[in-house]
Amino acid sequence: MKAGDFPAAGATDPLPETPPELGRAQKQLKALQWVIPALTAAILCSNAVMGEQQRPAAVAKGAIARLGQTAHAAAAHPRHAAALASHLLA
Repeated sequence: MKAGDFPAAGATDPLPETPPELGRAQKQLKALQWVIPALTAAILCSNAVMGEQQRPAAVAKGAIARLGQTAHAAAAHPRHAAALASHLLA
């Protein structure tokens, strides 16, 4: 059976003589063909919002706080200072 063996008005538009199984698949495709662009738009908007959350001052403040925490932990546990330093660089 080839793709052209069934009557259809288009890839997403069934005709009355289109088999029911194919007609259901075409209706699903018609609805789902907008899902990928909608999800892409949502990801782009989310990315823009997350990008705005990462202001340079906030990033610097977080990095300095992390350095302080690592230094404090290294002082409390000198044997683990190398592991903590490698964690900081990760």
